[in-house]
Amino acid sequence: MGLLIGVGLGVVFGLGTERPWGTVIGCAMMGFALGIAWMYVERGRDGRDR
Repeated sequence: MGLLIGVGLGVVFGLGTERPWGTVIGCAMMGFALGIAWMYVERGRDGRDR
């Protein structure tokens, strides 16, 4: 779930740029990074709750 949110945000920010290739690479890298960060956040929350 977090990965999908990260990719979605990456695509939105990527489309905001005017350069086509910058959009593709930007959305891919940003989405992947945000997705991983979100996964770590969710894991941290689960660890604290249990």
